[in-house]
Amino acid sequence: MQPSAAQHTLKPDTRFDGGDPDCGNGLLLLVRRHIDPLPCGGLLEIASIDISVDEELPAW
Repeated sequence: MQPSAAQHTLKPDTRFDGGDPDCGNGLLLLVRRHIDPLPCGGLLEIASIDISVDEELPAW
């Protein structure tokens, strides 16, 4: 079981508000744009209002 954002204690390097698209409607492309500039080992926090994202995009 993956920890939810409310349970982790690590501070993200950056935060991305994905809004309402789900993974099949462009969210993955937007996430990629925010991951690419992160340093190796960097942490990206992703917020979304789409309920399917918790299952479609678990913590890696």
